[in-house]
Amino acid sequence: MERLLGFPEQTVYDWLDVVAERDATALGDLPRPGQSTRLTEERWSELTATLAASPSEAGYNDPTWTPALVRNHIAETFDVEYSLTHMYRVIKRARLSYQTARPRHYKADPAEQQRWREEFKKSGRR
Repeated sequence: MERLLGFPEQTVYDWLDVVAERDATALGDLPRPGQSTRLTEERWSELTATLAASPSEAGYNDPTWTPALVRNHIAETFDVEYSLTHMYRVIKRARLSYQTARPRHYKADPAEQQRWREEFKKSGRR
């Protein structure tokens, strides 16, 4: 049977069991609920209200909310641990944007940079 179908025999029997249990037209993956949220709706509302204000109003000395600061705030306030990567999703879900400053070299001359931009503009020729 493996050579004929290209699957191990047990896999074929498992699929036959699935077909027998369900309607044959409804085959495919069942919906997967995913992991439940660790913050209740009430706590989420509290968090978004806090993030809408500046960090100084929440008692921090930082000028803006950063993923690390949001993670720290959630851990301290709600006793819930998230990964730093997940904080980007939390910030996005809270309808905030994560922005970083464009780095500038301390010796960069703004007038020279503007002159270079003016000379480098596209001429329209190909």
